[in-house]
Amino acid sequence: MRQLTGDSRSISSRLCCFTQKQKDTWRRSSTSGMSGKMSHLYLQSRTVKMLHGIYAMIGIVFLALGQINIYLFSKLTFEKGGIPGQREYKGPTTVLSPRYVICTRVRNEAPYLREWIEYHRMIGFDTFLILNDKSTDDTQCILNAYAKENIVRRIPFDVEDSYSGKLWHIFDDCANYLNSHPDQFNPSKTWMMTHDIDEFVYIKNTENSIHNAVMRLSNPNQVMSLKVPRLTFGSSGREHYQPRLVIDRFTRRFNHTICPEWREKYRNKGSVENKGGRGLSCNFNRLPTNSYENVKSISLVSNMAEECYQIDKDTGEVLPEGTCADTHLHTLVDVTEHRGVNNSTHRAKGNRGKKERENDPRYADPITVGDDIVIMHYWVKSRQEFYERVHNSIWNDKYFECPECTPETFFNLTGTYANSFKDSRMARNSPKLKQRLAELSIGVYCKAQANLQSIDYYRHRFDRIGAELRDGTRKRKHVKKSKEK
Repeated sequence: MRQLTGDSRSISSRLCCFTQKQKDTWRRSSTSGMSGKMSHLYLQSRTVKMLHGIYAMIGIVFLALGQINIYLFSKLTFEKGGIPGQREYKGPTTVLSPRYVICTRVRNEAPYLREWIEYHRMIGFDTFLILNDKSTDDTQCILNAYAKENIVRRIPFDVEDSYSGKLWHIFDDCANYLNSHPDQFNPSKTWMMTHDIDEFVYIKNTENSIHNAVMRLSNPNQVMSLKVPRLTFGSSGREHYQPRLVIDRFTRRFNHTICPEWREKYRNKGSVENKGGRGLSCNFNRLPTNSYENVKSISLVSNMAEECYQIDKDTGEVLPEGTCADTHLHTLVDVTEHRGVNNSTHRAKGNRGKKERENDPRYADPITVGDDIVIMHYWVKSRQEFYERVHNSIWNDKYFECPECTPETFFNLTGTYANSFKDSRMARNSPKLKQRLAELSIGVYCKAQANLQSIDYYRHRFDRIGAELRDGTRKRKHVKKSKEK
C-alpha cells in the first residue's frame, strides 16, 4: 500500500507540468499495469505527430509564396511587352508596385498648398512634380519642406520669361523626368496626372483610393489614359477669404439643368454675359447634356508620347508640333496602324488631331470615368481671392474683352450659374484631412497666411487696368486667334 501510494506521489510529481488530458493518460497507464517505458513511447508518438503537422504547414506557406512569385513575374513580363502601342522599356528597375504622380505648376499658392498636397496624399498619390512659376509668397518654402521628405520633386528649373507662353512643355518635362528615373518610377507602372492647385480629385467609392479606381477603369480593356471629368464650383456666396479648408468653404457648383432658363435670360448678343463670359458652362450655341466642364488626364507614363507631329493637309508632310501634353489631355504614342509614324519612335499625332483618337480604346471616356473619379474645380473661390488672383496675373487683360467687361462683371456672372447646385460630398474627407494637417510638421514654419487687399483696392486697380488697355498704354497679352487673323 505504501509502495502504491509512493508510486502515485512519484507519478503526480512527474505530471505537475502536463495538461489534464496527459495526466489522466499517465494515471490510466499506471493503474492498468502499463510500464513507464510504454508511457514514454506514447508521448513520443504524440510529439512526432505534432512535428509532422508543423512541417506540413511550413510547406504550404512556401508553396503559396512560390505561386505568388510566379504570378508577379508573369504579370511584369506581360505589362512590359504584351500590350500593343506600349513602348518597350529597357533598363533596370526595382519598382514593383504602381505609383501615382501629379505634375503641375504653381504661383503664389502658399495658403492652399499644404491642404492640396495632403489631400492627394491621403487618397494615394505619392509623388508631386511641381514647378514654381515665379511665386513671390512662401510657396518656395513649402515646396522645399516637402522636397526634403522626398514627397515633392522639383523640376530642375523654374519658369523664366523665356518659358512664358510655352508652359505646356512643363507636362512633357514631367513625363521625361519619370522616364529617366526608372529605378524610382517604373514607367510601365507609374500613372501621371496633370491638374492645378484649385482642383481636387474626388473618388466616388468610399474606399477613397486612386489606385483601386484606376485599376477598375484600366484593367478590363487595357486602358492607358483616363479622361477625368471636371465639376465647376462657384463662390458659394462668399465675399472674403477665411482661413479654413477650401473643400469646406465651397459647396455649391454648376448644374446643367439650369442652362435653358439661364440662356434665355442672357441671350442678348453683345452683352457682358456673351462676350465676357469666359469658360461659360451654359453654352449659348448648344445645351450641355451633363454638368461636366472640361476634362483632365491621368495616364500610364510608358505610353505617353515624347514627341508630337502634324500632317500637312496639302502635302502630306509630317510637321513637328511643340508639345504633346497640356493641362487637360495627354497624348499616347501612336499604335502601328496610325498613319505617318511607327510606335517605336515614341511619337504621336498632336493634340490638335483629337478626332483620330476618339475611337482609340486606350483612352477611357469621361462619362465612364466619371462613375468612379471626378475633379472638383474650385474655380473662383471668394470674391476677394478671385480679385487677388486676377490682379497678380500677367494674363488679366482677358477679363476686359468688351467695353463693359471687368473681373467684377465676370465674378458676378459666375454667381448666376456656378452656385446653382449644392454638392457637399467632399465633407466626408474633411475630418481626416484636418487631423493630418494638425499632426504634420512639414512646412508649418512657412508663412502660409493669405496676403490680400481690400475689395475696394482691387476695384480701383481694375479701373486703371481697363483704362490703360483702352487708351493703348497697356498691351494685351491675351489675344484671340480670330482677332490675329
